[in-house]
Amino acid sequence: GIGGGALSSNVSGSNNVAVGGSALGNSVGGFNLAIGGSALGANTTGENNVAIGQSAFQANTIGGKNTAIGWNSGVNNLTGSTNTIIGAQALSNNVNGSGNLALGYYAGYYSTGSNGFYVGNDNYGSLSNDQNKSLMYGEFNNTTANQTLQINATTNVKNNLVVTGSIDITGTYYVNGVAFSGGTSGTSGTSGTSGS
Repeated sequence: GIGGGALSSNVSGSNNVAVGGSALGNSVGGFNLAIGGSALGANTTGENNVAIGQSAFQANTIGGKNTAIGWNSGVNNLTGSTNTIIGAQALSNNVNGSGNLALGYYAGYYSTGSNGFYVGNDNYGSLSNDQNKSLMYGEFNNTTANQTLQINATTNVKNNLVVTGSIDITGTYYVNGVAFSGGTSGTSGTSGTSGS
């Protein structure tokens, strides 16, 4: 370790790299990389973690296979595993959640659950706003049909759009410049050409 207190408690963990004051300071786990002051500072037995940035995954104790890049990214995570976080303050309030993916400054900041997907770049003020004002929000699930993706933006498709499930439209939609009311369901297998 390089830096005051870096890897100071390690007695049995192997293949660790710690750069920065108190980085991996309490760790006995192995295969961790911590770069930045207090990065993975509370880690005890967690393994296969990467924390780059001051206080990244600072509170993590036993969580493993996490990646955090950015100041305070995942700072309050204690036991969550398999989280991927890129962005300052991203997923900072999540304590025990696992399997989350957060991209951007403050992305998923208010999330406390697991398997969330956030793409954002602002402090939206609440979990509901995190989900409804971020550029994208979704939930991962082992059952494909139960996964969700919400795009909170006007979306232009420049090529073909192929739908293999059903379509539920709640707003007005246009086909070749003709407006149709929402609430109409469509079935996959129908092809259409966009108007110019």
